[in-house]
Amino acid sequence: MRNEAEVSQRTRELISDLRNRYVKDRTSQCCVNCAYNARCVQRSVDFRYCTLKTVTSACDTNHQISKLFVCDTDEWAKNCPDFKHKCDKEKAENEFNEIIRSPSRCGQVFPHLAALLWTLQAPDSAQSQPNPSWFTKFRKTLKF
Repeated sequence: MRNEAEVSQRTRELISDLRNRYVKDRTSQCCVNCAYNARCVQRSVDFRYCTLKTVTSACDTNHQISKLFVCDTDEWAKNCPDFKHKCDKEKAENEFNEIIRSPSRCGQVFPHLAALLWTLQAPDSAQSQPNPSWFTKFRKTLKF
């Protein structure tokens, strides 16, 4: 059986790994992370396109759909000279911290972590239900 310090250390490592992965995903040069990229969903068609005026005005006939430049692959984004990130590393870390601080959002985005944190909570001895402030106490323990 693991002691409390080992569980806290492993949970800190898990959160750090998830944070690094989240930041890497949000700051990578791919079409989803470009500030000029927009998504269009109509009926069964789902695609991404560039909204930068200099790109759309220079569209050639191979990629032109009513003056839309379809940019829905990471290869296009990596080779684009006009690529602009939606967020930087600091903003991505802040987004991650906001997700982790909210039990409901944490459950939506990182369900396995939320389940782990829920199982690690200490039940309140006066109630049969877990203490609602478990997340706050655990967050202070992990220092995030």
